[in-house]
Amino acid sequence: MKSLSGKLGVILIGLIIFGCAQVSGADKTVYRSTGAGYIFHPKVSNGRALVYCHGGFGKVRNPDLPDVDYFVNHGWTVVVLKYEEETGKRMSIQGDIQEIMGVTLSLKEKFGSVDLLGVSRGGFVALQTFIRHGEKFGKCVAVVAPTHVESLEVIREMTREQQQYVKELDDPDEYVGEMSLVDRLELGKKLLLIYGSKDDVVPASQAAEFCEKTKCKLILVDGNHMLFSRQENERLAEEFLLN
Repeated sequence: MKSLSGKLGVILIGLIIFGCAQVSGADKTVYRSTGAGYIFHPKVSNGRALVYCHGGFGKVRNPDLPDVDYFVNHGWTVVVLKYEEETGKRMSIQGDIQEIMGVTLSLKEKFGSVDLLGVSRGGFVALQTFIRHGEKFGKCVAVVAPTHVESLEVIREMTREQQQYVKELDDPDEYVGEMSLVDRLELGKKLLLIYGSKDDVVPASQAAEFCEKTKCKLILVDGNHMLFSRQENERLAEEFLLN
């Protein structure tokens, strides 16, 4: 029988994020696939663009993710990023960051400002990207994002390749600790972290030191690791991005 940490590990590294909730109703014909990911176009645009980093280490076979639907239905143009291993390359967070920046620069030509959002593994990727290239984005929301990888129980359930992936760069907390106070505070003004009070995979305590260093906005909601499948939490992210 699997241990509790093993079951929680499946949540983080598996495909459950992609199929755990019903699609909320976005028009399934509004997206198209490209080498970089899936591009969703709303029926009525609000003039905003969002790069979305999905959770899990599996391929996105069904790009109609519920939280993506929420933003598309509210007028956002959303690019669901394909990670390096989804395109046949070696798993690499540095490669993923390069992909994000390429997509972002392309979107900026049309939209001017581009926001960044990631959940779970995607939250980690989004956060690692934002702390290095924050000036290129409007704002960033990282949901249930690890900031101290070594302290996570779930890392024991990962494959060696996945462990190498999350350790390829300095932890977000360590990285911002090397920044000047001015740069940290500027970064924090454009960053929101969302965690669940009942999350045993990436507990909210992960954020304590990082938030202290950057003074970023932190929202703790009632929920577990799957908290972003609820529209009230998606709304919190959207409100931060718009205001």
